[in-house]
Amino acid sequence: MKVLAGRTVIFFPDVDGYRDWTERTKVFSFCRSVTVSDFLERNATEEDRAAKVDIADLILHQWKEDKQRDENPPLAAVERTLREMVRRNPALQTLIDTLGLVPVVEDG
Repeated sequence: MKVLAGRTVIFFPDVDGYRDWTERTKVFSFCRSVTVSDFLERNATEEDRAAKVDIADLILHQWKEDKQRDENPPLAAVERTLREMVRRNPALQTLIDTLGLVPVVEDG
């Protein structure tokens, strides 16, 4: 633990560990600052919670999606266009998330 002294520390607990780690940070007073990320707490789906995902699971999932996108150039172009549309109108992302929409590229 000495290696953490005077450093800024960010914990990324498993999806079911946010409250527990928020309590545990009290013993890290020797750090410059300590933060517990609530990313999983805020963004996990019910499926994620059932699987007790952690940040590594999400990183691997994103990596696999990126790899698949690289292997499917038409889909990558559609996703770039969609990102630009969401940048211009963020409410579009709410619609996509709420309805569970995914990009589709037709063959031919």
